[in-house]
Amino acid sequence: MMTPVNNSDALYYNWNTSDSLSKFHVYLHFAELELLGPDVVSEFTVCCGDSCRGEPVRPEYLVTTTIQTPQPLSGQDDYSCSIKKTPRSTLPPILNAIEIFTISQLTEKPTREWEVEAMFDIRETYKVERNWMGDPCVPKIYFWDGLTCKYTLSDAPTIISLNLSSTRLKGEIAASLANLTSIQSFVDNNPDLCVSDSCDRDSNKQKIIILIVASVASIVILLIIVRRFKWRKQDLGSGLRNLNKEIVASVVTAADQVGTSPLCSCIPFENYDFE
Repeated sequence: MMTPVNNSDALYYNWNTSDSLSKFHVYLHFAELELLGPDVVSEFTVCCGDSCRGEPVRPEYLVTTTIQTPQPLSGQDDYSCSIKKTPRSTLPPILNAIEIFTISQLTEKPTREWEVEAMFDIRETYKVERNWMGDPCVPKIYFWDGLTCKYTLSDAPTIISLNLSSTRLKGEIAASLANLTSIQSFVDNNPDLCVSDSCDRDSNKQKIIILIVASVASIVILLIIVRRFKWRKQDLGSGLRNLNKEIVASVVTAADQVGTSPLCSCIPFENYDFE
């Protein structure tokens, strides 16, 4: 945020140009960053060139107010925007940000229309996170990152190289790449890209692998269940054998105590099968 030096009443922003025919669009942004008390007033007038805003600006707390020049500034070499506090304001003026755009007439021919459409389709299809805006090849100093364009005096610029390496693209290769008819090199290095048929095959391979893994997992689980059942059966049989031994031992002991009583019908210990 900009404020005047020594809390003076005015704030100025100046710039110049070497071309007096240039046209400038100016946008000024204001926002109060401190919560003001009930007796504090912050308001100011805004003028850029010969154009002044009709009413004072009263910035709100943490809310952006944007002022733009109603007409582009032109016809001068030096320009200035002034921000001055009103007589009733108790605070100096502020300026949070300023944007100045100039309109340039390009003498270069635009990129071939079908190639522009292809690049926009590629950008939208893969959600490319690059500063791809405007004409891909024009102006020359602002051509799109990853492109190499060929320029001739007699024909429109054309894209001859496209580098999409390490952009983590996924899915089918965009059909619009075929519209880059003059392309000589294409750098991919995105292993997740595929043509339509291979995408289907890869998908089927993944399904088969998943089914195989699921089948193997099912077999392993079944073997574990059978094994545990076998162990439990063995443990149960062992427990029954031990229980039978204890019962027989108790019967034999009782037989020894009652002797030859006719009420006792006992099984000889040595003749009992524990299996």
